Amino acid sequence: MLRPSMSSLACPTWTLDRVAEAARDMGFLAVELASFGFGTSPLACEPAHTCPRKTLTTFDEAGVAVSSIATTLRFDAPVRPPVLGLALSDLEGPVRQGKRMIDLAADMGCPLVRVLGMHKQPRERLATCARRIAKRLFEVVDHSRNTTVRVCIENAGSFPTARSLEPIIEQADLQGLLAVSYDTWTATQAGESLADALDILADRIELVRIRHNPDKPNGPRQILDTLRQADLDAWVVYELDQVWARDQHDPRSALEAFPALVLDARAHVA
Repeated sequence: MLRPSMSSLACPTWTLDRVAEAARDMGFLAVELASFGFGTSPLACEPAHTCPRKTLTTFDEAGVAVSSIATTLRFDAPVRPPVLGLALSDLEGPVRQGKRMIDLAADMGCPLVRVLGMHKQPRERLATCARRIAKRLFEVVDHSRNTTVRVCIENAGSFPTARSLEPIIEQADLQGLLAVSYDTWTATQAGESLADALDILADRIELVRIRHNPDKPNGPRQILDTLRQADLDAWVVYELDQVWARDQHDPRSALEAFPALVLDARAHVA
């Protein structure tokens, strides 16, 4: 079953209360809360800066779930200089942050935490980078073992497709706890079709990301039709990123039609 969720990147200046109420009024079943971590953040709705119990109450009262926390955590930092860099660099920082995000999500009743693999170094083999990412990611996934939270790795950077994510997943997974957040725009830019991705990782995909594109108004419908035909059970997050926009605007006109499209896809299944 497909379930509509919106990304809080659409409304970076809104409080959590306002985000929850707007999502409810537009017909979204959930919100994906973007997070820049426990330090400074450009988001007024930064989940890491609010008591998780308060966040849970806010969304419960609005009748809206938190589908996921979308972090910017990445696990690709190289060891520089070789060997000695292990002692000089804080390479475990993202691992610690990932574990804290899992704890935060668990306290909020949120089922998913999104992370990134990211970029290989110049002249580095992709397989080498995948091993480095997987080793660190495994520690984060292991931390989720005794919680209700699953870690989702998103296709991004040097790993833009479902196919390219496979080596990381194979090495970092633990008891099926590592899931996938699939960004349709990133994969399409890399030449992968959604149908191919579903053949490769359908049993792993917990979240599908669709980016707002005013130049392709029928794009979401086509993606939803493919997901419906595959009978995928996942959150579908609609993303309109206004965090760094010079002129931010009320996102509701761009977002409000999306829940009905998802519900229409669900009606076809029924």
